[in-house]
Amino acid sequence: MKQCPICGKDVPPRAGKRDSVYCSRACLQAHYAEAWETLTCPVCGNVFRAQKLWRRQYCSAECANRAQRGRKITSAAFLEACRHRGVPGPRKHPRTGKFETNCHAKVWRLESPEGEMVEARNLKLYMTTRFGDDEGKRIYSLLSCAAGRFRKSGRGTGAGWRILEAPSVPE
Repeated sequence: MKQCPICGKDVPPRAGKRDSVYCSRACLQAHYAEAWETLTCPVCGNVFRAQKLWRRQYCSAECANRAQRGRKITSAAFLEACRHRGVPGPRKHPRTGKFETNCHAKVWRLESPEGEMVEARNLKLYMTTRFGDDEGKRIYSLLSCAAGRFRKSGRGTGAGWRILEAPSVPE
């Protein structure tokens, strides 16, 4: 005979039905009471119940999205860089430099159609500044595709520009 996982008593067999796991309704309710928890949503303050396995923090998807919108980059190294510069809080990523807009920007080493060697940390920003919005974005997209070819074959060109080194994350 099976034993009840809550109280340890024997679980009687049920005729013609599948076997029970718990010996009584009280033990079944005790199991559910252990599996569920009551939480308070940090965004709106609503009280809600959720299973412990779900690891929920917010009462709804709307509250989760609202909380996500307010987040900033808060790694330990980033906060230390902010304190070192005397900035009250996170404003930019430490790797991208003072005027860069993309925290995932990579260092690009290129040769222009005129033969000029260029090093750009944020290629999209560099191209839009140099050629204007439409033309700069067009050249950027061509060079992004060329970077994939460069990684495979060691050569990549786009709009007359030649990639000299694979784009890499700055240190």
